[in-house]
Amino acid sequence: MRTSLIVSLGLASLAPLSQAHAGGSLFDGAQALSDACGDGDGCWTNYLRVTDLNGDHQLDIVTVNMQGFFSIGDGEPLAVYINDPAGTFVDASSGAVGGHSGEHRQVAIGDVDGDGDPDIYAPAAAGGDDVLFLNNGDGTFEPVTLDNGSEAGAARFGDPDDDGDLDLFLTHSYPDFNAPVNPVARVWINDGTGAFEELLDATPPELAGSQPIDVDLFDADGDFDLDALINTHDEALGLWLNAGDGTFTEAPTPVPYAPGLHYGPGVCDVDGDGDLDFWVDNAGPNYTEQLHINDGSGAFADETAARVTGNPGADDNGVVCVDFDYDGDFDAVVISLGSR
Repeated sequence: MRTSLIVSLGLASLAPLSQAHAGGSLFDGAQALSDACGDGDGCWTNYLRVTDLNGDHQLDIVTVNMQGFFSIGDGEPLAVYINDPAGTFVDASSGAVGGHSGEHRQVAIGDVDGDGDPDIYAPAAAGGDDVLFLNNGDGTFEPVTLDNGSEAGAARFGDPDDDGDLDLFLTHSYPDFNAPVNPVARVWINDGTGAFEELLDATPPELAGSQPIDVDLFDADGDFDLDALINTHDEALGLWLNAGDGTFTEAPTPVPYAPGLHYGPGVCDVDGDGDLDFWVDNAGPNYTEQLHINDGSGAFADETAARVTGNPGADDNGVVCVDFDYDGDFDAVVISLGSR
């Protein structure tokens, strides 16, 4: 069986999510997260990451908040919740990131400076300055402001040039709703110390649709480098294959067309054949989920009709692969906007 590479699946699910702009707290139950926005209505949370930020071997939570698709200019707090040994999450945003607020839709988390602790890259989705938060080792961060105007709706760390450090992959043109996307994404190469330089002309210049809002880096074609699946909000998905040096070209076999408003594909080996497949929310008829199966070479076929039953039409916000029933294979958890 071939070993495959995958980086940064994105959203993590700890408990049933209530509505995207729920009142008071993000999660139901006794271990609810406090309202980082402090207005009683909760934050507009677009993205969530779970990782150990302070080195105590407990999983902490970062939520990334920004008002909607049409409210550019409405930044919200970048919220950091630190887990104590009892599994209680405390809002530590003030001490961790200085109470930072901004127009961030996603963040990338990983050790970019080689000191063994995770750092946070927070791109400015509406333009302006991105911020790199360098971890002091204890879950507090030093901000480094970067004047690069990324307009990134999605961010991932990975090593597309295979030199042993984490580089940065950013989508572009998030504010341009219903407008052509150009450029779609940009690749920034790490020198090993956390200093990044853009690799020019690293990605295809165009992709149908607008607002590229998610990217997954994984080995799609079995050649042991990181390829890129780009998800736009309202039309196409793009599959770009890595030449091995961090430069990407469009795959010879395009990803099947995905109508609808989709947010967060889930990448995993659905059929147990050793290569990586993916789910897409809202991409099928009547806002149903789509399942795309890889033939091992990076060519994907929409096999939803043959493989999926009980797929209600509803406006959903993502799919996460997880072994829900502990039987050794990947199931799919759909992140619902209006219900559990």
